[in-house]
Amino acid sequence: MREALRLARSKLDGLGVVEPLAPGESIGRFGNGFEWRLQVRDAQKGTDASLMGVWAEVTVSAPADGTRVPPAVSLVTLKLVRVPRR
Repeated sequence: MREALRLARSKLDGLGVVEPLAPGESIGRFGNGFEWRLQVRDAQKGTDASLMGVWAEVTVSAPADGTRVPPAVSLVTLKLVRVPRR
C-alpha cells in the first residue's frame, strides 16, 4: 500500500506539469505493474475570477494476481491556476 500511495502522490504532483489540467478520465499502468485511473473535473467557480481550478482524483491499485480484488489507494486534490488578467 505504501508503494500505491507513493505512486498516487507522484501522479497528482505531475498534474499540470507533466500532464495537462484538462477535464476527463484516463487510465494506465506504471512500469512495476500498478494500475492508475485519473479523473479530472472543473471546480465550481467562485467569486474570484482570477483563479480557476480542477478537482483531480487518482486511484492506484496493486497488480492483480487473479484470485482477489487488488487493494487500492485513492487521493483527491484541488489544483488551482491563476488566470491572467485581460
